[in-house]
Amino acid sequence: MNQPHKIITIMLLLIANSTSACEISDIKAFANDIASSYKSGTMDSLDNKHVLKSPLEVTIEHSLIEDTFEKKTFKNFKSIQSRLASRESDGLPQREIRKLKECSNGKCSYDFYEGIFHNTLYLYDLKYSGKENCATLLAIHLFDGD
Repeated sequence: MNQPHKIITIMLLLIANSTSACEISDIKAFANDIASSYKSGTMDSLDNKHVLKSPLEVTIEHSLIEDTFEKKTFKNFKSIQSRLASRESDGLPQREIRKLKECSNGKCSYDFYEGIFHNTLYLYDLKYSGKENCATLLAIHLFDGD
């Protein structure tokens, strides 16, 4: 193999690696995808679209007892869905979402201007690293209306 072919091969490999490094290419669209699948109880469907590059931390914050958090790490969305389903009894706590407020500085937050209800588990925010057009999901924060 001569030099020009080696250079072209190396460049193609670098391009392929750089494009595959983005777990999420549009963080706002992804935040809305997460929200709708969370609400409908179909988070496992996200595994078909997004492969998590690293374990994902899910935190559940409780509203009745200050500074009470449950934290667990998951390898895929199916395991998150299973864990959330195992916490439910007779449809409670029900899952609820709010309108996406903004995504910036590594965090997508949802609008909680309307307040919260008891027996409801809210998608509170998402944490990511990278840029809005090339990000990696780091954490999901849920808020339990208890």
